[in-house]
Amino acid sequence: MKPSLARVYDMLEAAGSRGVTSGEFARAFVLRFSARIHELRKLGLEVHAEKLPGRSQWLFVLRKGLVPRWRVAAALDR
Repeated sequence: MKPSLARVYDMLEAAGSRGVTSGEFARAFVLRFSARIHELRKLGLEVHAEKLPGRSQWLFVLRKGLVPRWRVAAALDR
């Protein structure tokens, strides 16, 4: 499993309803974060994306409770 996938998941989970912007992913040196978000969606997680008005950034929010935590942990090799 890609370490960057676990990092994106951890950042989204820690941010909660506040979400994580594309700029925050870039400052955390998470390259190709959009590909990792796609992989999380393929696991069955719901990640809401919204363009921030007047900015060239996106906001990503992980919606909890849709996939059993053990399934996410197994996919992330934890």
